[in-house]
Amino acid sequence: LLKHYSRYLTIEKLVVNPEFVTLLKSLRDEGWQDWHIFLAITNFILDYKSRLKLKELSSQNEEQFKILFNEMRKLDEAEFRVKFPIDAFTTPEFRFQIKNTMILILESFGLANPSKYPNFDAIREFLDVRFNMVEDGSGDKNPFKDIK
Repeated sequence: LLKHYSRYLTIEKLVVNPEFVTLLKSLRDEGWQDWHIFLAITNFILDYKSRLKLKELSSQNEEQFKILFNEMRKLDEAEFRVKFPIDAFTTPEFRFQIKNTMILILESFGLANPSKYPNFDAIREFLDVRFNMVEDGSGDKNPFKDIK
């Protein structure tokens, strides 16, 4: 069912975990859309796996990280499994990832954020107003659609 998602194994485990359901509802209450949450989970997993692989290399720089990140993105999750307990998605690192998703979305529209310390809430509000991001565009492919 979830195989078309790049992080399908982790998502399959999360959606049946009552603690994740509570976390998901909490994030929704904060105004995050399911696709924001899914994108943040995906990027969080890819970031973590890329950093694990980066530690194995003698050349550890930003360019190598980007290469590994793209490799991890294309890799079936079954080929490089890492267990992500629910607590991983309650960490400050994940909270940063979900906020930073707003920067990635901004950049996807060809816009930039030159701030050293971005105001994530203002960026999210801008995206909500300018691009109607307040509507959850996840549709039928939303892995969290059955969680009410």
